[in-house]
Amino acid sequence: MVHIAFDPRTVGYDDHHTPITQIGQGADENYYYFRGLNPYQRGYGRQAGGGVGDVLRNFWRFLLPYAKRAGTTVAKEALDTVKENADWTDYLRKEDCQNNLELGCELEKIDRDSGNAITNALSFFETPHTNVSISNSSFIELLTLNPVNITPFHFKIHATTDYIDLAKTYVFTELRIKKEDKDGKLVDIGREDNVSAVQLIAHTIWKNCRMHINGTQVFEGNSLMAYRSIFDYELTYPQSVKNSYLSVAGYYDDGATQTYPGVDSNGYGVKSRKRLFLDEDGNPRTAQFMAKLDVDICNQPRYLVNQCEVDIELLPNESSFLLSAPWDTAPKYYLKILACKLYVKKIELMDSLAFDIAKKLEIKPARYPMRKTSLKSLFISENRSEFNANIWTDHVPRRIILGMVDNKDFVGRQKTTPFYFQHFNLRDISITAGGVTFPAAPYSLDFSKGNCARIYHDMQEAIGQEDNGPEMFDLIKNGTTSIRMTFNEPVPSGGIVLVAMGEIDSLLMLDRNRTISTDISV
Repeated sequence: MVHIAFDPRTVGYDDHHTPITQIGQGADENYYYFRGLNPYQRGYGRQAGGGVGDVLRNFWRFLLPYAKRAGTTVAKEALDTVKENADWTDYLRKEDCQNNLELGCELEKIDRDSGNAITNALSFFETPHTNVSISNSSFIELLTLNPVNITPFHFKIHATTDYIDLAKTYVFTELRIKKEDKDGKLVDIGREDNVSAVQLIAHTIWKNCRMHINGTQVFEGNSLMAYRSIFDYELTYPQSVKNSYLSVAGYYDDGATQTYPGVDSNGYGVKSRKRLFLDEDGNPRTAQFMAKLDVDICNQPRYLVNQCEVDIELLPNESSFLLSAPWDTAPKYYLKILACKLYVKKIELMDSLAFDIAKKLEIKPARYPMRKTSLKSLFISENRSEFNANIWTDHVPRRIILGMVDNKDFVGRQKTTPFYFQHFNLRDISITAGGVTFPAAPYSLDFSKGNCARIYHDMQEAIGQEDNGPEMFDLIKNGTTSIRMTFNEPVPSGGIVLVAMGEIDSLLMLDRNRTISTDISV
């Protein structure tokens, strides 16, 4: 690599920005962009005098004698240099260096192919672009088609001429905790009740979600929606977002106070979630939450085209899964859903733009690239020290997230939380996908001694903390994805559950007849 000498006198503004076009009055009688004042400019608009060519011609006549004299001098020095058997390229290099020295410094570019650029902070004469695609946008409120006391909840977005921003689809819930008294009746809780909702209740309340577009199913939560949300929000969102915005979804960090059996009644997270349903005087109250609909097609930015009918079905988890009361003599608690609404953002495009899109749909279908998630749960029986299983047998995921919980917590028991993930004295874990094993070298874990640096680093790298590259599809690979695990100690009594979430690149297409097709079955 050879550094290239650079002359800073060659930097110009118009070389890196669009030149400003000046229009005189004479160009159009309706515009007066520039009008000079006497005596600085005599006249405006279309000038009738000498043009640019006359000015350059006179300037060249003035400059020509000096140019000839300079050329003669340079040619004479060049001939003298050649006569003295000196290198012609060395002479030019010396002349270039001399010019740089006259400027006070030597400047070089790192490579010949490196283009010139100037900072955007000098864009004084440019105006940001204007979004001319949308004429109007608004949120609409949808109620459940069935009564609130009957589950699952059904919502329908009717087909209209408006486009739908699925990334701005939110579920509103209003919840209240009840307890069962000695007579078996449901009554309000009081100050003496040490009960709280589980983490991120606005998301984890849902056991399953199904979505259909024009009668075609595009999403199935596989009864593991709660773990999908926990994986997503715990691993990918920064702590600042969790402590602020996600509080409206019921997130309050448990931090180091979370110890087995999974909840600490004195911890900040439990206290905060408890106060959502009890005021400062210990009186019961309802709590309202708002959360994004956590569905694959709702996690991509493209609008759903018009004339599409969307059906959404939400099934909540059991109360024993959603509530934690860490004491043995606690009564049975129930989480009641008092209200459930869906808020959807509809987009009205400019008529001409909507017409052009409709014409293009006659030729080419609309495409929605997204990450499809697949969730599975695998039971590992007690007293085992090794576990092998096939997780997926069709497409190889581009990313896999794994978590282990106690089987009793996974099923849902009021005393603990279902999201208390543990390592269970894991010694090694590997995944074989498409004939390739990850990692290539065994981990040799020992959590009791803190030997877990490699696996922690690999987790952070996999969730994107070290990823600064562009978003693109990976090559599609077919094959079996299997897992192998070994433990330093046998699996405890009752067994454990391995929750696996895989992400696969997917493409959903929608044609002019609003027929859905995809490369992966749901």
